[in-house]
Amino acid sequence: MDTHLIWIAVALCGLVLTLIAALGLVKLVVYGLALWRAVRTPPHRDAGDYRLTQGREVRSEEQHRPD
Repeated sequence: MDTHLIWIAVALCGLVLTLIAALGLVKLVVYGLALWRAVRTPPHRDAGDYRLTQGREVRSEEQHRPD
């Protein structure tokens, strides 16, 4: 009778370990697909036209310091 409980416990542990391994494999596949998608996207190419008048006035470091 006790050996049956041991085999049931071993089977349940095996089932739990199998589920954990399967979830880990699914997680690995999802991360791999996300990485594959990120690699396949083209890089961002900025074709903007920037002028000094668009932002704040550019000054040297000495002029930014308060006296």
